[in-house]
Amino acid sequence: MKKRLLIIVMAIVSFICIYAFVKKDINNRGEEKIDMLKVNLPYFIRQNFSVGLWPIGVENKYGKADITRILENRMYEIRNMDDDSKLFVIYNRETNSVIDMWQLKKLLGRDDFQSIVVGESNFNDILKLDPYSTILEKSETGAMSEHRLKDNQSVLIEYSKENDEWIVEELKFSDSDPFVFPSILTPEDMKLISWRRGKENGAAYTNL
Repeated sequence: MKKRLLIIVMAIVSFICIYAFVKKDINNRGEEKIDMLKVNLPYFIRQNFSVGLWPIGVENKYGKADITRILENRMYEIRNMDDDSKLFVIYNRETNSVIDMWQLKKLLGRDDFQSIVVGESNFNDILKLDPYSTILEKSETGAMSEHRLKDNQSVLIEYSKENDEWIVEELKFSDSDPFVFPSILTPEDMKLISWRRGKENGAAYTNL
């Protein structure tokens, strides 16, 4: 019963968010168009976009993949971006549609968000931690962003608008990433986004 209720609630929120995207695009450009190629969208939103997003669309915008992995029921591509970040695009092997798109340099952990203060920090502070974040406006005064973390965890951040700034209202940490993004990667590919703190001065990060 609780699971069914959660699914219904997520579906309603998803519909509201997609409607907000469409409405905003209509107001700004006079046409109904959603940018399905945005990276780092909340997973439940991405699910609704995936039906209309195919490899050719991704390739047209981001170029050919540098690495392709074919798994039992999924396939993913890795693109080396100009700023040394990695773009991961995951596909459903049966439908060939995009399941998820995530861009990052390193996989964050809960500790990375200790500097974020509810009611004070804003979206620009979040961008300093996760520069590829996408903020999803649910209404004129409410928004959210999702962030994948180490150990298959995630955090959903809720914002409220104050003086034309998106202020962090709540951080909802979860012990289960809805897509378990890191777990589908091969150990070799995980090393591309896994970092450890350097020994010298305890500040620099280096790849494992």
